Amino acid sequence: MVVKLVEKQIDIFPWSESFNLGVPLLDEQHRKLVDLLNEVARTMTSQKSVDGLDVLINKMVDYAEFHFDAEEEFWKQKLPESRQITDHQNNHMAFIQKANYLLEKMEAQDTDQDWWIEELLSFLVNWLITHILESDKHMVLLVKALEDGKTLDEAQLWAQSNVYRGSKDTIKVILNSCKTLTRNTIQLMREIRIRTETADKLFESETLLQQAMDYAKIGRWSLPYKSEEAQWSAQMYKIFGISKDKIPSPETLCGIMQDGFQNTFIDSITNTFATGQEHRVEYQIVRPIDGLSRWIECRGKLISNDDGTPNKISGFIQDITERKNSESKVIQLAYFDALTGLPNRRLLLDRLEQIVVMSEREDSYAALVFIDLDDFKDVNDSHGHEYGDALLQQAAKRVQELIRKGDTLARIGGDEFLLVLTKLDKDKYTATNATKNIINKVLNVLSSPFRINSVDFNSSASIGVRLFNDNSESVSELMGQADIAMYSAKHSGKNSASFYSPDMQSEITQRVELERDLRAAVEFNEFELYYQPQVNHQNKVTGLEALIRWHHPIKGLVPPNDFIHSAENNGLIIPIGDWVLRKACEQLSVWANNQSTETLTISVNVSYRQFRQPGFIFSVSSIIERYSFNPARLKIELTETMLVDDMERTVACMNKLKQYGVQLSLDDFGTGYSSLQYLKLLPLNQLKIDRSFVSELETEVNDRSIVKTIILMSRTLGIEVIAEGVETEHQRSYLIKHGCSLFQGFHFGKPMPLSELSAWLENYSNEHNK
Repeated sequence: MVVKLVEKQIDIFPWSESFNLGVPLLDEQHRKLVDLLNEVARTMTSQKSVDGLDVLINKMVDYAEFHFDAEEEFWKQKLPESRQITDHQNNHMAFIQKANYLLEKMEAQDTDQDWWIEELLSFLVNWLITHILESDKHMVLLVKALEDGKTLDEAQLWAQSNVYRGSKDTIKVILNSCKTLTRNTIQLMREIRIRTETADKLFESETLLQQAMDYAKIGRWSLPYKSEEAQWSAQMYKIFGISKDKIPSPETLCGIMQDGFQNTFIDSITNTFATGQEHRVEYQIVRPIDGLSRWIECRGKLISNDDGTPNKISGFIQDITERKNSESKVIQLAYFDALTGLPNRRLLLDRLEQIVVMSEREDSYAALVFIDLDDFKDVNDSHGHEYGDALLQQAAKRVQELIRKGDTLARIGGDEFLLVLTKLDKDKYTATNATKNIINKVLNVLSSPFRINSVDFNSSASIGVRLFNDNSESVSELMGQADIAMYSAKHSGKNSASFYSPDMQSEITQRVELERDLRAAVEFNEFELYYQPQVNHQNKVTGLEALIRWHHPIKGLVPPNDFIHSAENNGLIIPIGDWVLRKACEQLSVWANNQSTETLTISVNVSYRQFRQPGFIFSVSSIIERYSFNPARLKIELTETMLVDDMERTVACMNKLKQYGVQLSLDDFGTGYSSLQYLKLLPLNQLKIDRSFVSELETEVNDRSIVKTIILMSRTLGIEVIAEGVETEHQRSYLIKHGCSLFQGFHFGKPMPLSELSAWLENYSNEHNK
């Protein structure tokens, strides 16, 4: 940036081609604003008073308003309605308000007029620099990115990386320099400095501006027409990393360029001399001084003689390595998964399109392999996302290490990966066997324990495979079919693989319909609670277990075994479980006002996913507070399998529930991970002997031994015990004989709706209390 003295005119802010944004309308108006600013500065340095200065400043502010209107209309045409446009408009309004405020202060007779003039000029200069080099440049880059096909978020990221990373410090230096110029201009106005004094004062600021260009790694150059030797500024030598004894010439420059850029550079120079078009190229160099590779942007404009013949090309270069690195990071973010470094869905779809075409052309089978990690959510729920992320990284690395060169592994979201196997074989049988070999390796490496922060996790995967050798089906159809095959593997027991077959579609359709109907059931309240009595050894009803039933509008009454598993898989178990808990507590509130039912308890089954929800404890406490009943009447039943992971956290949650007065029961005891080691840690009120042991008491010696052991264990730990599935008097008698005094089963009563329960309770009481 150079301060000019031409015909007694001083440009405080000289126009440079580097300020062009590439939008003729905006560049023309920006230049007009710069001219008006310089006219204000010239007036200040040539007059004794400020007479007429307010007119010029008003003229500049008026033109700025005109420019804002034109600019906002341009952005609205080029950009969708967005926060960027709104912010830009707000900046315009803020400028007008601040400029008018400072102008009013400057015109006031009772204020320090010179101080306000300096403040106003400084504000105008600062605003114009940031308006052109930062704000408008950002908007132009945003438009360009959208026109190149980027989304608004991607465009915003790209624009920011190109504006802010390379220019923030530069703008700061330039603003400091212009602040010095402003002070000098005010001083000129006061002293009516002569021309030579003005040049001396401004020369110091020119040096500061040159330092700003040096800081921004910008060098000036010119190349005379038909000359082999150029003129380079000192900064050019620094940027190129060559000694100053080297001849500044295109030949010298081409000597440090990386291969492939030389011809483009020379062709552009030749074209600029021939046509007058701007010279603009980007190239890579290797600096001789340190061997570093740097990216350079080179721009130049043809300067012609008075007769129109070429005189020289004059321009600048800038080190844009940081910008190029930022662009590379943007590409990385757009096409690769940030966590694993694998290709993402977008890049995979692009490659898969090519592979489908190639497979048909070569008549060779390829395979699309859908990999889903089994029970991955449990890792996140029990240990947090840090552990889940680490497991995903390890899993990706394991699979990546065993696949062949030319195959593609991508992460498409969550715990889902897609593997594309190419050039398997022209024969389907051989291709299938080759795919099976690779899949078996994948299953093996993913079923091996993962060690994360000294914690071992046992995992596995469900895999779906779709073979193809033509383009008869779209990429999205192939992915959908591989997905269907994966779900078939998952439902067959996990840690397995399935090849897609058309009959899988009907199974998926049934599961989709069930999930859809379940969602409607939640929305339209199609569930009902049934209650099964729990009776003590004196034939007194002490409580009931709440069991959910579904009144399907077409299928009728649906038992829980037909839908709970689906609800667990799709997450609907959370709202369903919350509904059961609320309805049970609502009923306890009603019974609390009746002498005959006030002592009854209700047992509610809570699923693993519901128990692991972060807000579960708060939800239970809120329901208790809402319905106002004795919380000791509520029993929450947990299963053994949910107690295996993170015992410390489990015990902490159970203790919080106990603090609210809730009782805790361990359901299906003996079928899971029964162990005194963990049982003695749990704040349990009750153990429930599983029906599978009770049903065979009359015939199975082993079951009798297990039942006696459970009862003895409970007595030793001071925990109440209840047996479920009691269907005969013989079973009841055996259990009483060995110390079990609570029972549940068809021998006493089946699960029944609330509408039947009151009559049953009355009849049972009358019958056993005669």
